[in-house]
Amino acid sequence: MIYSPTAPRLRFVARVVGVLTAGLLIACQPSPTASPPARSSSATGGAATSPQMQQWEQVVAAARQEGELTLYGAISGGIREALIEPFEKAYPGIKVNGTFAPANDLVPRILAERDARKYIPDVIVGPASQAVLLLKPVGAVAPLEPAFLHPEVTDLSLWYQNRRWWVDSSEPYTTMAFQAYVGTTITYNSQMVDPREFTSFADLLNPKWRGKIVSNDIRRPGQGSVQVRYVYGHPDLGPAFLNRLFSEMDVTLSTDHRQMVDWIAQGRYPIGLWISSTQMKAAMELGLPVGEIPGDQLREGAPISIGGGTINLAGDAPHPNAARVFINWLLSKDGQDSWQEHVQQPSLRLDVSRAGLDPTGIPKPGVQYADGGTEEYLARVPSEDITAIVEQGLARATR
Repeated sequence: MIYSPTAPRLRFVARVVGVLTAGLLIACQPSPTASPPARSSSATGGAATSPQMQQWEQVVAAARQEGELTLYGAISGGIREALIEPFEKAYPGIKVNGTFAPANDLVPRILAERDARKYIPDVIVGPASQAVLLLKPVGAVAPLEPAFLHPEVTDLSLWYQNRRWWVDSSEPYTTMAFQAYVGTTITYNSQMVDPREFTSFADLLNPKWRGKIVSNDIRRPGQGSVQVRYVYGHPDLGPAFLNRLFSEMDVTLSTDHRQMVDWIAQGRYPIGLWISSTQMKAAMELGLPVGEIPGDQLREGAPISIGGGTINLAGDAPHPNAARVFINWLLSKDGQDSWQEHVQQPSLRLDVSRAGLDPTGIPKPGVQYADGGTEEYLARVPSEDITAIVEQGLARATR
């Protein structure tokens, strides 16, 4: 469940904003080119926003004095193109130094750097649950809401369901999702598989698919963790289904999503499970014979996933003002337009057009989806339980 702010919390946030502003702003005049991060559609009147915009322009001026920021991002198709050049074009004079790696490598790197008292990143994009479970306890990510400065970001009416999509289950909130899509589990070779055959997860147990399925190794955190927990917790599926899947179907496991997409396109494995949707969509755009079974097509339903669409302010950020400018830009309409264009996943901003997106991944109005992007959701089924089920199934398969 997502936290709904209360009046005491708002007073707390106001105090924190005041403290951070006093401690972080450099004594300099606002830059005449300190423009807002995007075209504001806020209905707030000019007189009311004037102090807020003055504060924003001071932060932008201070960010230009810093001159750079370091961005750490979990690898996702299009993330570099979405974030670096568009931001530098919007805010000339602030250079982005980008470091990108899989979340399972990026998070240990951040922890090792902090152990060595090296505080390198300013902003972290991508790790969702790992940011909350591993980085937050050691102070590697900071409270995020005080960084929201521009009215286009602070106006909740511009966001889906008029709320913040926090990953954290408790304060201080450090990790916010800005994209959400209906999660998919099954991918396929479109020349070898009729997608209409799949109306239930149980169809994966058809003997004709034995030895013809490749799956992301869901024993590792990351891709597929939301969807597999949904399967685990579904009353018609549960651990019994997963045990049968890995014990009876001779499933091949991999962590190389690009290679798995190639295998599916080549027909080596006509069926794929829990494979990067971004990689699949890129292959489809290239005309490769691959496709995804929409989550809504299966009678058991599907959860909402957030993938790598999360933002963090790093703890002890060396360029705190530049970090705040970047965060506000990314969460603005312009930033979300750039993200959605390159990553091809739906933004949680309501003023971002969905044109060009796969309609099957866009959450449908009025449908109640399980919000799989929260710490609370992931905690319902510990990773150890998922690993145990998979390994039990694989052990049975080798007997």
